Amino acid sequence: MIRGKAPAISPLQTSVGNYIPLDLDVSPFDNSKTKKEGVSKTYKGCDGYAPMFGYLGTEGYLGTSTK
Repeated sequence: MIRGKAPAISPLQTSVGNYIPLDLDVSPFDNSKTKKEGVSKTYKGCDGYAPMFGYLGTEGYLGTSTK
């Protein structure tokens, strides 16, 4: 079922072979004025959390993680 529904991920073609790009980035969210559980100081100095975003392939499919 997954193979039938999963999108095709296009590689980046180079002179030494094909590579699938994976771009990872953290984006801090400011939760200073909330009573949300599980927040702590982010690298920008505010109370919040910093989910990690990942973009896969040349199409830029998005995935996220908070832990």
